[in-house]
Amino acid sequence: MTGLPSVTVDGRVFTATAYGPVWECGEDGRWVLPERTLGWEILGWTAKYIRQPDGPNAGDPWRYTPEQARMVLWWYAVDEDGQFVYRYGVMRRPKGHGKDPFAATIALVELCGPCRFSHWGPDGQPVAKPHPAPWVQVAAVNLEQTKNTMTLFPSMISNEMKEVYDLDLGKTIIYANQGRGRLEAVTSSPRSLEGGRATFVIMNETHHWLKANEGHAMAAVIRRNAGKSRDASSRALAITNAHLPGEDSIGEQDWAAFEAERDGEAPDTGRLYDSIEAPDGLDPANPAHIRVGIQLARGDSNWAPLDRVCAEFADPTTTLAEGMRFYWNRIAGSDANWIDPSVWKRQAAKDVVVQPGERIALGFDGSKRQDSTALIACRLSDGYLWPLKVWERPHGPAGNGWEVPSPEVDGAVDAAFREYDVFYMYCDPPHWQDYVDKWVAAYGDETVLEFYTNSGTRMARALERLHTAISHSEVWHSGDPVLTAHVGHAVAFEGTGGIQIRKRKKSDKIDALVAATLAYEARNDAIAAGAMKKTTTAFYSWEKIMEMAEQ
Repeated sequence: MTGLPSVTVDGRVFTATAYGPVWECGEDGRWVLPERTLGWEILGWTAKYIRQPDGPNAGDPWRYTPEQARMVLWWYAVDEDGQFVYRYGVMRRPKGHGKDPFAATIALVELCGPCRFSHWGPDGQPVAKPHPAPWVQVAAVNLEQTKNTMTLFPSMISNEMKEVYDLDLGKTIIYANQGRGRLEAVTSSPRSLEGGRATFVIMNETHHWLKANEGHAMAAVIRRNAGKSRDASSRALAITNAHLPGEDSIGEQDWAAFEAERDGEAPDTGRLYDSIEAPDGLDPANPAHIRVGIQLARGDSNWAPLDRVCAEFADPTTTLAEGMRFYWNRIAGSDANWIDPSVWKRQAAKDVVVQPGERIALGFDGSKRQDSTALIACRLSDGYLWPLKVWERPHGPAGNGWEVPSPEVDGAVDAAFREYDVFYMYCDPPHWQDYVDKWVAAYGDETVLEFYTNSGTRMARALERLHTAISHSEVWHSGDPVLTAHVGHAVAFEGTGGIQIRKRKKSDKIDALVAATLAYEARNDAIAAGAMKKTTTAFYSWEKIMEMAEQ
């Protein structure tokens, strides 16, 4: 059973997709809650001292929504020794969800509230106490982003809280308990943050934390500072929208790390990742589906006017990917598929046998550990593409410490040269330069040639030629599922020299498509060099190819 929200439209039931313990249900259909947590005291404390900052209920005692309350309970979960279960958290939500007010309440709890383990109560549950010298930071890559949270505090802090905790409110810093505690806004100044001993950090809008704006360096400093806290209780909570794949933001890095830990590809490091989003299967061009996706992604945050948000999603100035990221909370690239999946599928011709001795070209793109390594062949006579071998890291524990088996790759290359008449082999040298040199020595420097895929103009032209050939039914392929998956992972973007490709998300693989591009380019260059004049292999028409495939 599940407690996740569901909506029925067009006779189909759509259920939200969610990640993290906040969304786990037991067999009885009830939400699973942590065995030990400081959160129950915190829920009571916030209702007493914090006020609703805006809206029709402005000034009323603060009340968390059910999902926010569960987040508090899980974020403040402790183990049998009273230590926090989670050292780092990520809360990913759509625009208008209320991430900043929620984060502001946690910051105030860390400044004044019962936020640290004190002792065990008579019922066996933990009892909380305030931090004796809190140093809370609201961090962002620019001052405007910190204002999203900092400007909320004056209206959220009740008069009673101000008096009891002797608060002194400034625009960028709040002092508590005669200066023994402080809450401050900080921006991208990694050097100035180095060495600080903040007890808690809100990392605001981490989908904007990039290497270029020092977001990477800032995140690294925050992690290092938290790691050296004497009581091991210093933590950071990131709030973010769905990130743009390929930007390598901290939001994207957090998602990749969560995936790796969830899938057993990395050890559990105490990361709480919490997200709810629109499910697969919705049509973003269908107004009814747009509405359903927004309803499901917003969870309990039903204060945002649904009609207005639907209008923002459907606005012609909002790109499809922006609508999906900001209002459906789905990770979506800003670029279209490199090629329409239906077009790629149309060009599949399975069960084709390439005879030994046929003239072919090879494309090789290699990695050592994280990405895949692919050896793709292309028949010169008709442009038929098929993988000779693709090496991918296994999922789960089997992938820990895995490396591409270099001798096996070398053997596959040798087998290809023995079985077929290889005219050209184009290789991307990085990570494999020693083997490329070996293949040059073995098969000749006029046959094995280097092709750097980071050479913008050359790669863009090769991609354009393959794309055009597939679209015009001039190339066909084996329908191999790995190659097809890699093609599906690729999105197009305007790069150096023209249209380039990148992964839709960091964990995706596109190496087989890259190798296929090299193989097809090698085939084109081979024909230009007169290769077809030196072989008796027939050049089949497309009609003949399809006839052979059906046979």
